[in-house]
Amino acid sequence: MESEEEEEEVEEGSGSPEEWSNVVRELQAKMEDLRTCSELIAKHGGALQRALGELEINVDAESAQGKSKAVQERATLFRIASNAMMNSCTDYLNMALNHGHKWTRLLQHEREQRQRLQEMV
Repeated sequence: MESEEEEEEVEEGSGSPEEWSNVVRELQAKMEDLRTCSELIAKHGGALQRALGELEINVDAESAQGKSKAVQERATLFRIASNAMMNSCTDYLNMALNHGHKWTRLLQHEREQRQRLQEMV
């Protein structure tokens, strides 16, 4: 159910070109954040896999201890990048859903106006 504010916003023609440009720019910025996070996850994931592989190969206890620390550091970086990616995904999804609902209402309003005008003619 739409609130009165949202109905007024649609009726006032909230679909100005500047507003649409801003929304598209925001979505593009969020998408760029997702790309950056994806690259970081790939980078840190690869480093983590390499460190784990080196740890499996090493038999020496002293060397394994040093590699274990490196693996923990890589795992921490991977966890940070993964959390950033999840947060960026959530932000993008929320923004897209929010604006998607607005666009749906706006398009429905325009469709109804067009039908009324056609009936008048």
